[in-house]
Amino acid sequence: MPKPVKTILILLGVVSAIVVGLLLNPALIARPMLETALSDAGFRLLSLDGLSVGLSSAHANSLRADSNTLALNVENVSLSFDLIELLGGRISAIELESVALQLKEVTNEGSPADTSSSYLNPAQILETLAQLPVAEITVHAAQLSTAEGKLDTELSFQTSPLSLNAEGTWSGASQLGLSLSSTAPSENLLAMDLRLAEGDTALFQANAELSITQSASTVSGVIAFDAQALANEFLDDGLLSDWVLFNDQLQTDFRVVFATDNEGVQLESLNADLDAAGSTLQLARTNSEGQTLTQLSLPLSLNILPNTVNDSFRIQTSDLYGTLSLTEGDNELYFEASLMDVLANCDDFNHCRSQAEFQSQLLTFDVVGIQGQSLTAEGELEIETLPNLIEIETRDVTVSLDSAQFEDWRTSTQLSIERAFLILGEVDRAQLRFRSEQLSVASDDIHFTEPAVQGLMNYSDGSFAGSIDLTLGAGGDMQNPLLQSSFNHSLQQNRGNLKLEIADHLFSEQALSELLQQQLLPADISAGSISGGAEVNWSLGTDNQWAVNGPVTVSLNDISGNIEDTLIVGLNTTTTARIESWQTLISEQNLTATIDVVDTGLPLNNVQWLYAFNSAVPEITVSELNSDFFGGKVEIADFRFDPTQPEQKLTVVLSRLDLESIVGLAGYPEIFVDGLISGYIPLIIREGQILVEEGLVGALQPGGTIRYKPETAATDTVNSTVQLVNDALSNYQYETLDTRVYYDESGDLLMEVELRGINPDMNGGQPINLNVNVTDNIPSLLRSLQAGQAIQDRLEQQLQNR
Repeated sequence: MPKPVKTILILLGVVSAIVVGLLLNPALIARPMLETALSDAGFRLLSLDGLSVGLSSAHANSLRADSNTLALNVENVSLSFDLIELLGGRISAIELESVALQLKEVTNEGSPADTSSSYLNPAQILETLAQLPVAEITVHAAQLSTAEGKLDTELSFQTSPLSLNAEGTWSGASQLGLSLSSTAPSENLLAMDLRLAEGDTALFQANAELSITQSASTVSGVIAFDAQALANEFLDDGLLSDWVLFNDQLQTDFRVVFATDNEGVQLESLNADLDAAGSTLQLARTNSEGQTLTQLSLPLSLNILPNTVNDSFRIQTSDLYGTLSLTEGDNELYFEASLMDVLANCDDFNHCRSQAEFQSQLLTFDVVGIQGQSLTAEGELEIETLPNLIEIETRDVTVSLDSAQFEDWRTSTQLSIERAFLILGEVDRAQLRFRSEQLSVASDDIHFTEPAVQGLMNYSDGSFAGSIDLTLGAGGDMQNPLLQSSFNHSLQQNRGNLKLEIADHLFSEQALSELLQQQLLPADISAGSISGGAEVNWSLGTDNQWAVNGPVTVSLNDISGNIEDTLIVGLNTTTTARIESWQTLISEQNLTATIDVVDTGLPLNNVQWLYAFNSAVPEITVSELNSDFFGGKVEIADFRFDPTQPEQKLTVVLSRLDLESIVGLAGYPEIFVDGLISGYIPLIIREGQILVEEGLVGALQPGGTIRYKPETAATDTVNSTVQLVNDALSNYQYETLDTRVYYDESGDLLMEVELRGINPDMNGGQPINLNVNVTDNIPSLLRSLQAGQAIQDRLEQQLQNR
């Protein structure tokens, strides 16, 4: 039997005992009858004090009783009645000054009293209440005490027409006020007004109607509530504890249907529609991570369908649409999402498993300098909720990024997310495993060929960790990634680490031009290999500035290729450097590099040098550069390249170059020269052009021979001076050959040659001094030396000749 009915019957037992005492002897009759009535309700009468009976009223000072679970104290019980009504079995009014019910703790030795009785459905209860033999019951002060707190109320009950009014206060972990009024405007229809408040703040107010029949009970109405106040009251330790709701009031239209039969009352369905002014629910959050604003479009429909077999239930909602904006420093995000076909299966309200289709779009974002538009995702979503825990998992998710830009780098992509989950609770955790289906990465000067990535990212309790692999020109094949990386970052400690590893890539299998197209330098690599790695560490200092550092190593092994028409064969070097800031990379000193052949048409062999660089200055230093060149040496003692300066200067030293080899390479069969030369040539590099203002080159002792035999014979038209020079050079034995060298922006080379020597075939070997100017266009000369053979053919020939 429901407890309210039992309580009323108990009071009626008291009334009956007092009425009998009025007619007979109250001391002998009333107490035993009262004890019997209380015993039938599971109570034991402990005391009944100050019982007095009059012709139209009765009074008792106090009544004490208890059961296994409750202790009952009633003070100042007064009954009012008309003798004729009393004889007809009715009492006008019962007034109780105070009623105290205390819930007792049940120990293992005891068990609650068996107060079960046959079930009365709501229609029968309503009929019973309307037929109670008491017109009005008033309780000035009622108190229910439990271990969690106590409920103090004042209530009045009227049977015809049926009505109830109550005002109460709950005192426990918080102080709440409760008011309830209900009337029965017609048969089997009860109207109710309910208000719950904390101080002067109304948490919610409900207006409802209860329709009762023999087979069903239906409650429908409207609840208006302050969502922020409710969250503060009941979710102070929950997931929404640090969120603020901007809605002054939310409203829910609801309808609940209970099926009733002889076995009891069971929930059949619940329908609710949540709405707000402007049909938008707005939440905001501000913490150390930044500011977040969330908006959820309303109305939101909710349907609950219980399963009577196992006490579980199903929840269905309307499609959900919401937006989120996040601001953290200079970082900005704007996000929108939709959930469709939302379905939740719940064991109880604390444990539900939900499924939905979702579509989401990050419309714009600006994070750590990365600006992007239209990052979309769609797929299937599963959500499991437990007390203070939410677990979200996705399946078959496709992510597309229309565009993103960092400085002059641009990208777009389509990713397949193989697995992703997010757990929100005492420890937040997340994981994302992805693979690119389409990816484009390019800058103004570089475009990567068929890039593909795959990765794994983890988040746990404020720490990120993961790995990302990259390959190029492999059609998405990730079996042998070109670049592998792993990283971690702690939000609490503001520090992290990134490790990069470059695979030992063979350019003979994939040339550089097959991996990327670039405009920085007309060059390609088609042989050799590259490998290396880097470790980057970062941390936020007390000055709120990021410190970055770590080692970098890159090895070029037997690299061969070309820069424009210049062939590079057999380049070997290992560069070791350290990162000291986002913009600073400093190498170790005296790094070594060697090249087997540099062929511009004029071959340099066995090139070697020392180098170092510092991007903070910025500066590149080259020292001890030397090479075999036409049987001699070419050397540059020291050179510092500063890209911030408009021009660079260096001096090339020539030692013991063989003139026969040089002139023979030029392909002039009518001239023969031998001897060795040395000298220096000062170079000026200005706006990408090489200039020589005045270089000096001279022959080494004992000199050499020049034999010049023009293909055409002398004629009368030949200038006599020219003829004299031709005759002198026909067999010229020189002791001195001094040359001043000039080279301009157009590529024209001018050599002013001073010769001292003899021709033994002229004038008995008399000394002859000659001044000769030689001009040529070096680019044209080099093109002629390279003519007739493609770059790749020349490179293959050089590789075969090694």
